[in-house]
Amino acid sequence: MTAKNRNDGIRPRADTQNMSTKPTSVNVEQLRLEANDAPRFPSREKIHNARNLAGRLAEMLTRAKTEILAGGLFLTHEGLAQQLNMDARTLRISLVQAEARRQIFSVEHDGELLYPSYAFLTNGNITPSLQDVITVLHPQKDGWGLAFWFRSPNTFLDNKRPEDVIHENPGKTVAAAHEEASGFMPG
Repeated sequence: MTAKNRNDGIRPRADTQNMSTKPTSVNVEQLRLEANDAPRFPSREKIHNARNLAGRLAEMLTRAKTEILAGGLFLTHEGLAQQLNMDARTLRISLVQAEARRQIFSVEHDGELLYPSYAFLTNGNITPSLQDVITVLHPQKDGWGLAFWFRSPNTFLDNKRPEDVIHENPGKTVAAAHEEASGFMPG
């Protein structure tokens, strides 16, 4: 008798050789507990609400940026050069260096960097207190965040906007930035 005749050429698979045919018991309570611990998908209502909130936040952000830009206080380096009667190329280089030292900030809009005109003194220099404000708020706020802060009325400044007060009361503006950074929410 050959090997082929003995098993007809069929050998049991290695993974099924030692399988038990004995039924296993299922712990229904354990399965129920595991199902309760499984991650749940949000309901359609929650997804809808989250999308609505995200849409409203995006709309608010767009309106806030539009408000800031409509104020006319953010200009390209060319616009600032014209306003300050300076060479545009020289000013651009100075702005890049000043921003690296956190003496000024910019916002990006339509692919262009815009700088706050209120950052400059009448002689064309950047107001020193701006660097103090940026240093205090920078860990929390990027360029747009700083622009929002400067544009918003502030109770520490008698409900005036920091952009309107930074020249006449730089110390109080820096103090308001410290209050903002501390997380104190005036009422």
